[in-house]
Amino acid sequence: MPMPTFPQIDPPLTREGSINGIISSIAAEELSLSHILNTQGEKLQYVLGTLPGLEKAADLEEVMKVNKSVQDTMSDVMEQQMLLTAKLSAAMKAPVYLGPTGPVGPVGAQGPAEGPTGPTGPVGAEGPAGAVGAIGPTGPQGKPGAAGATGPAGATGATGPEGPAGPAGATGPSLISAYAANTRGPRLQVATGGTPIPLPDAQLLSPEITVSPDNTVFTVSKSGIYLITYHVNITAALKMGTRLMYNNVRMEDSVIAPLASLSSFECRILRTLHAGIPLSLQMYTDTIGGATLMGDGVGASLSLVRLSD
Repeated sequence: MPMPTFPQIDPPLTREGSINGIISSIAAEELSLSHILNTQGEKLQYVLGTLPGLEKAADLEEVMKVNKSVQDTMSDVMEQQMLLTAKLSAAMKAPVYLGPTGPVGPVGAQGPAEGPTGPTGPVGAEGPAGAVGAIGPTGPQGKPGAAGATGPAGATGATGPEGPAGPAGATGPSLISAYAANTRGPRLQVATGGTPIPLPDAQLLSPEITVSPDNTVFTVSKSGIYLITYHVNITAALKMGTRLMYNNVRMEDSVIAPLASLSSFECRILRTLHAGIPLSLQMYTDTIGGATLMGDGVGASLSLVRLSD
């Protein structure tokens, strides 16, 4: 029996070309199956009445026929798909055979003598420090820098020797003042209109301040602002008051009213006193009564100090 003859294929098929051809045929068959599936889809549209341009819906007999036809066709398509999957798997697993090494080809033409410059390489590691160079010439004088912060205060130095006495200063104004007290402890008969308190003891009076013979009325000869202070201490607490009388009129800010029983009275005020106007210290009460000044100490006192004009 003679051997079969095969047609000559030009160019001859290679192994790689054959595998590519098989894969291409599998792809073509897959495309055919997709067209078949589209056709089955249109059949289903027909029986469901959703096919565009359909004027009459399918009856029950047609539905049954189409259903069987679609089932048979899908069964064939699934078998065909399984066969194509097996073909593709076998083609992809085909071993690769290398043929013998071919002869060495001719030497190519000489390339350019110098190729293009390659990219700059990375910066190399820092080398060791070089030797210290010679000292250069002195540069020009720089501008003065900003003033630094003030340093801390130094320790206090030793006290220097006492300097010579300076010239005597001008004589300042003399202090005008007066002080008088009562330390004898007399009993006073206090009237409702007021009773002056005599102050005959411990008198220290500037020439500008005089006192009456009965030691109850004080008069300044130089007007100005005076600090006036008085104290009255009696042996028992009584419902009596004290006040300063100036030109026979009470100084309101000096009044300590007899609202409660007291044994000690104290007042300090600033007032302008005019030359020649009398000033006295009084006790007074709402009803006539007697009061005894303390005799063991200061029973009463009055002080005047001129502060300014």
